Amino acid sequence: MAKDKPDTIDSSQDTAGSISSEVSFERLSLKDEEDYIDFLADAYRDQFNFYKYADRSLVKNCWRWEYIDNPAVPVGDPLIWICRFKKKIIAQICFMPSIVKVKDKTYKGGWCQDFIILPQFRNMGMGHFLIRYALKELAGCMDILMASGTNAASYALLKNYGFINLGFIDRNIRPALFEFSRSVYKTDRIEISEENVFNYEFDRFWFDVSKKISCIIKRDAKMLEWRFIKNPYLCYKVITARCEGALKGYVICRQGRLARGGLAGLNIGIISDILVDPHDKTTGVALLRAAFYHLKKKSIIFRCDVLCKEMGPILKAAGLINIRSSSRFLIYPINGDIDEIVKDSDTWYVTYGDSDMDFY
Repeated sequence: MAKDKPDTIDSSQDTAGSISSEVSFERLSLKDEEDYIDFLADAYRDQFNFYKYADRSLVKNCWRWEYIDNPAVPVGDPLIWICRFKKKIIAQICFMPSIVKVKDKTYKGGWCQDFIILPQFRNMGMGHFLIRYALKELAGCMDILMASGTNAASYALLKNYGFINLGFIDRNIRPALFEFSRSVYKTDRIEISEENVFNYEFDRFWFDVSKKISCIIKRDAKMLEWRFIKNPYLCYKVITARCEGALKGYVICRQGRLARGGLAGLNIGIISDILVDPHDKTTGVALLRAAFYHLKKKSIIFRCDVLCKEMGPILKAAGLINIRSSSRFLIYPINGDIDEIVKDSDTWYVTYGDSDMDFY
């Protein structure tokens, strides 16, 4: 739990030298919202996604959606820890809440993200102290932490503090060079449609499919509505598959643009989320091809990032090619009662839309 007073660095252990007595760590409070928004604008000024922080009102809406309106948010202030120097916010580490199902139990989880320090305070050891402080406090309110998309520096820090590397979230692509027609994904028994409401059918479908997957982020109707309908960043298309009226799966997709690399600026079709019985190849392929058909007019390539060993045949049959991924998946079990299977990457089902990687 958060303390009444922020911790300060012991100068005998401080790698930042003479500023130690003026550095403190604390959990972000809602009363500090305006100062926090100022910090975000400064911190991301030299980052690839700086444009997200140019509109103050949008920044406020987005961070409240992510850390306050999220159905998985625990009681109390947002799961954001900050470092101050002379009372000014100079660094942060955030944890986007989620619910993680492991076998037949659910646990309080959080995605480690947005770990950033103001440029003038980088390479001074602040990150070590901030992570240590946040993890100590999280031990009282969370069960398991996760991380993806780390860079070399943040990966090293997280590994140093006990995060377990489960490998990479597979990246699968398909060039949008082929002709698509509705007949490509039509079958005699599967009905494909577009929807914009998550109702009780999705709750029932989630309950049935989740029993076949050992470790997965909760995807009931309430979470899906928050994540994909109320999202202030992006617009998504929801495509469903039914057989004799019963929901058999869904795919959620959107248009995007490559932010980095040699192909930066080019349009891309993104599969943000897909949920289907991993053994139902027919439905899975039909859903992916329906998404490709929807995305084809504005995309040069399709992308589908999934960590699930059993989804391989579905992705391959839909024409997706597995390429080298740079998105590591790390976990940090805090609750000692969580089953050891969480440490095996083959037991997980993770998609691009589970973490904040889909926000860019």
